[in-house]
Amino acid sequence: MSTAEASSQAPVASGSQRSEGADPGRGGPSWPRLRTGFVGSRAEGRAGTRWLLGVWALALLGLLLEAPGRIVFDTKIDVVLTPGRFLGQLADLWSSQGGFGGLQDQAVGYAFPMGPFYWVVEFVGVPPWIAERLWMSLIVAAAFWGAVRLAERLGVGTTASRLSAGLGYALWPTLTALLGSTSAAVLPMALLPWVVVPLVDGTRGGVSPLRCAGRSALVVLCMGGVNAVSVLAVLPAPLLYLLTRQWTARTRRLLVRWLLAVLLVTAWWWLPLLLLGRYGFDFLPYIETPHTTTSTMAATEALRGTGNWLDYLDFGTPALSAGWVLATTGWAVAGSAALAGLGLGGLARRDLPEARWLRWTLGFGAVAVLAVYGGTLGGPLHNALQSLLNGPGEAFHSVYKFQPLLALPLVLGLAHLLGRAFTAPRRILVPATAFVLTAALLGCAVPYLTARTLQNGSFTAVPDYWKQTADFLAENGGGGRSLLEPATSHGDYSWGSTTDDAFQPYAQSSWAERTLVPNGGAGVQRYLDAAEQAFATGTDQPSLAAYLARAGIRYVVLRHDLDPNQFDYTDPTAYRETLLQSGFQLAASFGPVIPPTPVRGDTPLQVAALDYGYRAVEIFEADSSKLQPGTPFGVLPATGTLRLSGGPENLLQLSGASDGSGGGLADGRAVLLSGQGARTGGSAPAGSPLVVADGLRRTDTSFGLIRDNVSYTYTADGTNPSDRGDGSGGKAPRQLQPPFDMAGHQTTAVLVGAASVSASSYGSWLLQSPQYDPVNAFDGDPATAWTEGDPNSPVGQWLRIDFDGSVDLPATISLQLLDDSGLRPLISRLTVRTDRGTTTDALGAGGTAQDLAVPAGPTHSLTLTIAAATGAVPGGLGAGISEVSIPGVQVTRYLATAHDAPTNGAGGVALSFHRTVAATGLLGPQSAETGLARQFTLDAPDTFDTTLSAMPVPGPALDGLIRGLTPRSGLSVVASPAIADLPQYQATNLVQAASFDGWIAAPGTTPQLSYSWKGARTLSELDLQTMGGLAAAPLTVQLTSPDGSRTAAVGADGKVTFAPLRTDQVTVTFPTVQRISTYEPITGTEVPLPLGLAKASFPALSDLQQKAADPTTPFDVPCGQGPDLSIDGHAYPTSASGTLGSLLSQQPVVVTLCTPGGARLALGAGTHRLDAPGDGAGQALALTDATLVGASERAALDGTATPPGSAARAVSAWSWGQEDRSVTVGTGPAAYLEVHENAAPGWTATLNGQTLQAVTLDGWQQGYLIPAGAAGVVTLHYTPQTWYRVALDLGALLLLLVVVVLVAAARRERAGAPAVGGDLDAVGPRTGLAWPVGPLVAVAVLALVGGPMAGAALVLVVLWWWRPDLARVVGPVVAVAAMTAAGVIAAVSVEQGLTPGQGAFGPAAQACALTALAAALAPWGARPTPGGAPATPLPPTATPSTAAPSSAGSTEAPTVPLPTTGPATLAEPVPGLLSHVPHQPGSPDAATQPRTSGEGASGTASQAGAPEVPE
Repeated sequence: MSTAEASSQAPVASGSQRSEGADPGRGGPSWPRLRTGFVGSRAEGRAGTRWLLGVWALALLGLLLEAPGRIVFDTKIDVVLTPGRFLGQLADLWSSQGGFGGLQDQAVGYAFPMGPFYWVVEFVGVPPWIAERLWMSLIVAAAFWGAVRLAERLGVGTTASRLSAGLGYALWPTLTALLGSTSAAVLPMALLPWVVVPLVDGTRGGVSPLRCAGRSALVVLCMGGVNAVSVLAVLPAPLLYLLTRQWTARTRRLLVRWLLAVLLVTAWWWLPLLLLGRYGFDFLPYIETPHTTTSTMAATEALRGTGNWLDYLDFGTPALSAGWVLATTGWAVAGSAALAGLGLGGLARRDLPEARWLRWTLGFGAVAVLAVYGGTLGGPLHNALQSLLNGPGEAFHSVYKFQPLLALPLVLGLAHLLGRAFTAPRRILVPATAFVLTAALLGCAVPYLTARTLQNGSFTAVPDYWKQTADFLAENGGGGRSLLEPATSHGDYSWGSTTDDAFQPYAQSSWAERTLVPNGGAGVQRYLDAAEQAFATGTDQPSLAAYLARAGIRYVVLRHDLDPNQFDYTDPTAYRETLLQSGFQLAASFGPVIPPTPVRGDTPLQVAALDYGYRAVEIFEADSSKLQPGTPFGVLPATGTLRLSGGPENLLQLSGASDGSGGGLADGRAVLLSGQGARTGGSAPAGSPLVVADGLRRTDTSFGLIRDNVSYTYTADGTNPSDRGDGSGGKAPRQLQPPFDMAGHQTTAVLVGAASVSASSYGSWLLQSPQYDPVNAFDGDPATAWTEGDPNSPVGQWLRIDFDGSVDLPATISLQLLDDSGLRPLISRLTVRTDRGTTTDALGAGGTAQDLAVPAGPTHSLTLTIAAATGAVPGGLGAGISEVSIPGVQVTRYLATAHDAPTNGAGGVALSFHRTVAATGLLGPQSAETGLARQFTLDAPDTFDTTLSAMPVPGPALDGLIRGLTPRSGLSVVASPAIADLPQYQATNLVQAASFDGWIAAPGTTPQLSYSWKGARTLSELDLQTMGGLAAAPLTVQLTSPDGSRTAAVGADGKVTFAPLRTDQVTVTFPTVQRISTYEPITGTEVPLPLGLAKASFPALSDLQQKAADPTTPFDVPCGQGPDLSIDGHAYPTSASGTLGSLLSQQPVVVTLCTPGGARLALGAGTHRLDAPGDGAGQALALTDATLVGASERAALDGTATPPGSAARAVSAWSWGQEDRSVTVGTGPAAYLEVHENAAPGWTATLNGQTLQAVTLDGWQQGYLIPAGAAGVVTLHYTPQTWYRVALDLGALLLLLVVVVLVAAARRERAGAPAVGGDLDAVGPRTGLAWPVGPLVAVAVLALVGGPMAGAALVLVVLWWWRPDLARVVGPVVAVAAMTAAGVIAAVSVEQGLTPGQGAFGPAAQACALTALAAALAPWGARPTPGGAPATPLPPTATPSTAAPSSAGSTEAPTVPLPTTGPATLAEPVPGLLSHVPHQPGSPDAATQPRTSGEGASGTASQAGAPEVPE
C-alpha cells in the first residue's frame, strides 16, 4: 500500500505527540466519539445481530401499519388463502379445474419455501394478512443481512458502511417494487448475497470446499422454483466469483461441487419444468414482447433498479404500486439514482477489494439489461437481440430479472466508498456523505414512507358468496363445467383485488374463464373469444347455448362485483341481457345486490335503459335440459363428421337453436379442422362433408387485452402498420397459432378497387380498433373512417392508396374529416404526394366535405400526410379522415375464405359467413365491418339452400318501420336525436310503457322534447323520472309554447311545477343538466354523459298516453324490400319477418331469398363474391349471416346427426380423476369420445387393451376414435404424471442426498477430522491478463449497451493508462457526478409527467448514466507496475493468527479487519500526500496474509510509493 494509505489507517505509535484533542481536523475531543458512534470503526469487524433484528422489526412494523387487517395479492392468491389445499394439489401435473384442463405452470415451485411457510402460519392460526407481512419482512431482513455479511466476508468498507449498503440493498427499487405483489419473484435477489458468502469462505485455507459449495446450494434451494428465470438470472454472480479466482485445485473442486450441488438441490422443480416444456403449451409468444419489456430499460432506470416495464404501467391503477411510486416520484428517482451513483463511485476506485469480480458482474448485468434497450443511445444490436428474445431466448425476455446483477456490485461499491468517506480526515466529508446517504436511502424508502409498498386493492377477506358459489357448483354441476363471465384480465373486484380469480382458491368443480394468457392453447382461446363477443352484444344469440354445451359448459357464472374502474371493465348487464334472450335461465344467485355503477365508454347501449343492480353472483343455465351437459365428455358419431375450413370460433355460427332442437350444421356432429394433419390433430374421414367458413382470419392480436384486441383482416401478405408503437410495425401480424401451419388455411382480405391501402398507424395506440381500417377512407361511405394511432402526435402520420393502374387526378378532390367527438383532434393541414409532385393544403374545421388541393395529373399512388392538427392530446384519440373521394375509385375489403379442400367431394360443401355486429358504445361502433363482403371458390357448380338473417339498423328507416307497428294515440312526441339513433331510446318511451324504457339524447346535441295534441289543455306539472346509471339528469326545465314560456327547477322527487300554461303544444328543453362523467381509459379523461330520462309526462295529458306496444306484434317486409344481397354483381331480392320486440331490442330477424326456386341459389364453378351492404343510410335491416348448404352436403348430412343431449353410443358408467379416467361404452358404430378439455400430448386411451387414435375435435378438444364393435371400458391415462411423480421423488431424494453429505461432513469435522479439501491452499482473485482484458471488456460493454458511448469508456481507459494519478481522482468523481446528474434529469422530468423520449429516456440522462457506468468499469485498464504484473491482495482470510473469534455454534467463517488498501477519501489522492508519516508497525499489511504467486509485498510497495494494484 502507499504511504498515504498507511498513514490514514495506521494507529498512532506509542509516544506520538498526536492526540484526538489536538487534531485540528477532527473538531476537538468529541469528534472521534461522534464519528465512531455515527459511522462505526473499521476495526469493529462484524455487525451485531441487533441490527438484523432492528431492520426486520422496522420492516414488519411498516408493513403492518400499511392497510392493517387487509390482505393483498402476493404472487398466487391460493398460497395465501388456502395453502394446505394448494400444496395438496401439487401432486398432480394435470389439472382439469382452472381453464379447460392443462399442466400446472411451475406450481411445484411454491412447494418450498413459500408454500410451507404460509401453511405453517395458517396451521398456528396466524391471520393471512399478518402472515403476508411476516413473509415480506423476512425477505427484506434476509436481503439486508446478506449484503452486510457478504461485505464483511469480502473486507469491503466499515461496519457502518456495510450496514448502509445492507439498507441500500434491502431498499433497492428492484426488490421493493415487487415485494408487495410478487414476493416470490424477489427471493432470488434477496438471497443472492447468501449464495456468495459460503463461496467466499470456500476459497480460504482450512475450510472444506464441499461444505461451502453445499451451503451455497442450499441457499439456492431457498430461492424456490416459482420462476426459474429469476433464479437463473442471479446465478451468474456466484459463478463469476468462482471464475475470477486463481485456477487451483481448490477452485476447481469448489466450482464443480457447487454446480453439482445446485443442480441436485433444485432438481425438484427443474425436472417438472422439463416435463412442462415437453408436454405443456408454449404460452411465451402470447405474453409481453421483448419490445415492451425492454422499452423502459434506459441506463438511468436500470442502474437505479426501476427498469421493470411494469413499474410504468398505469391504466387508472398502477400495475405495481411501489414500482409506480419509485418510477414517478421525484424524490425517489433522485434518491435511488444518488445511491446508484455512490455505488458506481466505489466501483470506480482502484483500491476496491474483489474489483474484477464486481466489475465483471456489473458488466455482465449491464449487457443483459441494457444491450436490448432500443431508445436513444441504446444498444446498437437491440433489434437483433430482441429478435433473439422473441425466438430461442424467449424465456429470458423479461430482462428486468437480471437487475440484481447490477444491484449487488453497486451496494458493495457503496460500502467501499462510504468506508473511505466515513474514515476521511476532512471535517466536512463525513456529515456531507451522511446527509447524501440519508437522503438517498429515504428516497428509496418512499413506498414505505407513503404506505405504497403493498399492492393496491387490499381486502379483508374474499366474500362468503364466492364460497357459496363454489359449494353450489360442486353440488349441482355434475361433470359439467362453469364459465365465469365477464372475462377480465385480472381479478379486480369492487371489494378488492385478488389478481387471480377470487373463485380459484375455493373451486371444487371444473371451471374456466377467458384469461390473458392462453395457457390451454390457441384453439380454446379462439373458442372463448367468440363466446365473449356474443355475450357482450347484449342481444339474442340463438346458437349460444348449443355452442357452450358443445364444450361441456353447464353453468355461466355472471359476476356483478367486478371493479368498474378497471381498464378493461365491461358492464355485466349486457351479458345478462344476452343470457336471458338466448335461452338461459337464472339457476341461483348469491351475495348482496350490487348497485348500478356509472357507465363506461365501452358499455353497450342495447341493454335496458334502467340498470337496477343485481346480486353479486348470478348463475345461469340453459332452459333446455338437452343443453345442460352433465358429464365431462361426449360421444359423437364418426359418420357425418364435418371437415371445417375455418377455426373454432366458427362453431358459434354453425350451432343450432337455444331450445335444443338442433338445426345447426355442427349440432350432434364431430368437427375436425381442415388444417389438421396426422401429426397435428388428425384429419376428417374421407368423404366428410366440408364447411367453408370465414374464421381463422389473418388478423393482428394484442395479447395483453381481453377485448378490443383484434385488428381488421389483413391481406395474404399484409403486415402491421409501420409506426406501431409496440415494436411489431412492418412485421407479420401476431396471431393465436393453432398447432398447424396456417398458411393456406386462413381467411384473408382481398381489396377490390385498389392494389393496396396502407397507413403508418390506425385506430388507437392502445386498443385494436378495426372500425378504423385505412380502407374506410376510400370506401365511399362517410359513416366509416380511418384514424391514426400514434400515441404522441398526429403530425407525420400518413395514409396511402396504390391504384390498380394509373389514375388521372383533378386539381382538387373532395375530403371529409372525422369530427365525431370533442376529444378527437382535427387535421388542419395535409401534405399530398403523388407521382406528379407534392403539395400542402390547409383544411377547414368540421366534418363536412371540403376540397383538397392535389398535384393534378396521372399517378399510380396518393399519399396523405398530416402536416398539422389541432386539439391533439398525447395518448388521446387519433385524428381521422372519413372519406377521400377520388373519381372512379371506391375500395372494398372482401374476406376471402381459404380454399384448402376440394368443394366437390363426396360429402359436398356448405358455406357459412358471419359478420359480428358489436354493441354500439358511447364512443362509437366497434365492429370491423359495416357490411358482409365475402369471396369464395367452388370447384364445381352446385345448388344451395340458403339461410339468412339480419339485424336492425338504427336510423330513420328503422324508426319508420317501428312506427307502423306501434299503436296510435292523441299525443305526439318528437325529440331531438337519440343516442346512436337506437330505437329502444325513442321519445315515445317517455309517455308509454315499453320493454326498453327511456330516452337518451345524442351527445353533442341540444336535448329537446316537443309534445302536441288536439285541443288546448292547462299544464302545471311535469313528472320526470331520470335514468339510472346510463345518463345525466336534468336540473332545470324550460317550457316554450305559442301561448307562453315557463322555467322551473326539477324537484328531488322529479316533479316540475310551474305557473299554469294553457296550450295545445309545448317544447321542453333543459338549460341545466347534472354534470356526470365517465372515465375514458384511452384518453385518460372524463367524458360527460348525455341527458337521459326514463319518463317525461304531463299529468294533464295522462288520458292521451299511448298504449304499451306489444313486442310480439309480427311484421313482414315484402320481397324486394328486404336487406340488399348480391352475388357476383347480380342482385337478389329478399324479404324479412320478425316481431316488433326484435326491432326494438335489435335482435336477429329472418331473411328469405325471393327466387323462383324458393330459397335456393345456383352457383357455377369458380370464384364468387357475395355483397350485403348494411349499416348505411336508408337501411332498416342489414344482412349479418348467410349459410349456403349445397345439395350434395344436405343429402350427406340428413340422418347422420345425433340429437343434442344424446350420445352416439350408450354410456353406462364413468369415473373421472385428474390423470386417470374411465368411460364404459356400449356396442355400436364408430364414434368419437370427446373429452371437454384441451387436446394435449401425453394422454392415451385404450379400449379393451387396444390403443385408440387421438384426434383434436373442434380445433381444441381432446378426442379419441372408438372403432365400431363391442362394448367395453375406455381407459384414459396421462402418461407424464408417472414421470412427474418420479421427478418429484427423485428431486426429494437428491436434495436429501446433499443434506446427508453435508451433515456427515460437518460431523466428521466436529469429531476432529480435517475438513475435506481443507488442506488445499487458499486462493485469491485471478491475476495475469488483467491489463489486456480490462480495457477491452470495459469498451466492449459500453459499445454493446450504448454504441458511441464506448468513447467515454475509451477516454477513461486511456486516462488510466496515461495519468493513473489523475484518473484516481477523476474516475470516482465522474461516476458519482454523472449518475447523480442522470437522476436529477429524470427526477425533474417525472415531476412534469412521464413523456417518451424525455427525462430518464432522453439523450442527456442516458449519456450521463452510461458515462457513470464507463467510469466504474474503466479502472480495469490500470497500467501494471513497471516491474511486472500487478500485485493482487487476497480477500480476508481466516487463519489462526488473524481471525477474530467466531460466535459459539456459528457455521460462518470468522472475519478479519478489512485490509487497508486505499486512501480514506471519496476520490483517491495523488500518491505522495502525507508521505512524511511513517508506516506504523501495527498496521495490517501483506506480511500478515498468505502469499500466492504474483502477489507483491504491500508494505514494501507502499514505502516505495508504487501505485496500487487494480484488483
